[in-house]
Amino acid sequence: MTAISLDGSGSADRSAAATHQRSIIRGLAWREWIAHRSLIGTAITLWFIGVWVIEAITAPATVGVLGVVLAAGAGMAFGGEEAREGSEEFAFSLPATRAQRYLVRFAMGWALVLALVGSAAAAIVVGAPQWCWGWIVESGLTATPASAPAGEWRAAVMFSAASFAISFAIAACAGSVNGVRNAGTAGVLLAIALWYGGQLLVAHVLIDVIPITALPMVQGATSLALMAVATYIALHAGFLIYVRKEGVSRPAAAGGGAWTLWLWLIIPLVLLILFGLVMTG
Repeated sequence: MTAISLDGSGSADRSAAATHQRSIIRGLAWREWIAHRSLIGTAITLWFIGVWVIEAITAPATVGVLGVVLAAGAGMAFGGEEAREGSEEFAFSLPATRAQRYLVRFAMGWALVLALVGSAAAAIVVGAPQWCWGWIVESGLTATPASAPAGEWRAAVMFSAASFAISFAIAACAGSVNGVRNAGTAGVLLAIALWYGGQLLVAHVLIDVIPITALPMVQGATSLALMAVATYIALHAGFLIYVRKEGVSRPAAAGGGAWTLWLWLIIPLVLLILFGLVMTG
């Protein structure tokens, strides 16, 4: 009887703990929605107007550029809001663990970016906006956009996903206002550097073992793979740093002089060199 009682008590404790954890996750998700509902609502509104109403977004390049802009803004907002406001030390004292905070914030921000960018790409590929508007007005506006290679659509989505993940990780670990502000730009620039790095790797290292007809496909796949690996590394490293981070107890200082110099001088220089090598390769 004692063993049965103990087992039952342990099961009840585990059930209560699981319920408590779910309530914390729901609370964190609700908190992120309240804090960022303006950003989320604006992004959804612009997505709806651009894709479905005026149909101004019709090409992978447009989806990719707008997706990267959204990713940079969302990465800074979801990743560094508490550090920017100086409420991080208080937030760390609440029942939710740092790991839970990091993962919930990342999941909500990444879901926003992927949902909008992915659904825009899917809708344009199948011509859904034109189909919806076709029975209302017959004009050139409803013509299905010229088809683009699938690799370009994958690149547009991956650029946005990688930019957000890197921006989020940098902003989450930042301890200054400049660190948070520069996170979005850093995420975008690093994603671009990875893309050109993949092109360069194939063009100058693997060119002798790849048929010339398969070169563009292999270059695209290599660049996407590099961005995927970098996304995982950035998120994992950011997670390890964030769970050990000392909370900011005041509005984060401007600071970041060396960080700003590194961001605005070294990364653009590296990008310029990579671009030149790719174009001359």
